[in-house]
Amino acid sequence: MNNFNFNEQRPDVDPTNGRILVNESEGLNSFLTKMYAWMALAVLVSAGVAYYAGSVMKVTPTGGMSWILLIAWFILPFILGRAAMRNAVVGFIELMVYAALTGLMFSSIFIAYTGTTITTAFVSSASIFVAMSAVGLFTKRSLAKLGTQLFGAMIGLIVAMLVNLFLKSGMIELFLSLAAVVIFSLLTMFDTRQMKALYINFHDRISMNGLAINGALALYLDFINIFISLLEIFGGVGNNRN
Repeated sequence: MNNFNFNEQRPDVDPTNGRILVNESEGLNSFLTKMYAWMALAVLVSAGVAYYAGSVMKVTPTGGMSWILLIAWFILPFILGRAAMRNAVVGFIELMVYAALTGLMFSSIFIAYTGTTITTAFVSSASIFVAMSAVGLFTKRSLAKLGTQLFGAMIGLIVAMLVNLFLKSGMIELFLSLAAVVIFSLLTMFDTRQMKALYINFHDRISMNGLAINGALALYLDFINIFISLLEIFGGVGNNRN
């Protein structure tokens, strides 16, 4: 999700006067290329940091440090999104720092899971992400209502996960992981659709690099959440923990 308050219009219609816009496909392609490239770079940074910290250095956050990192992980996207629209260079640097922070947070996966499980979860996540992002890119339907529903579902998911920290139920954890895969897969579709519509409707009014960074962040978070959820599913069901 991103920081824009946006009621989705038809992406080929100017929301101010209802006239059909001429879609400069070259500009849109350039915007999408930047967005996906920066999102992919963020994923690579996270993977590199996680591997180095967890597999090479054998260092993972514990105790109070893990809670500090978790709180920062939830708060920073809101700061990053606004910063990117003011200064794209600062936003890009913050995106890479956030990706490194995420890698450090999840460095324990290289200790807790086998290489086969991690690879399977990553390939599956990438496949789901590409498929759902493609649907969001090419669908003609408005997904505005779906976005509101998914936001509510995500809040419910977070609350349920916090409750299960005390219950420590393996069955509930598996169910929540499955629900997370569905929710963030649909969010991938929604965020892709919204970013495309935002570009077409507002490309002459806001920073395109800033918007591309916001889109990269939203899609990065969708991908990471799908990956972590599938890792929990494959690791638990197949008992593929180290």
